[in-house]
Amino acid sequence: MYVILSGELIVSKNRVEIIRRKEGDYLGEMSLIGSKPRSAAVMSALPTQLLWK
Repeated sequence: MYVILSGELIVSKNRVEIIRRKEGDYLGEMSLIGSKPRSAAVMSALPTQLLWK
């Protein structure tokens, strides 16, 4: 799981942008529940700092 400390990330599925995540948002929370394959790809839109758990 990651928390965005600064910057912006693009979440996409099948190369289609789904949502943009910004400071204070989180992603990867499903990895805390179980070990399932990723459901989307994430790419940095701006320089980004993350907190990893």
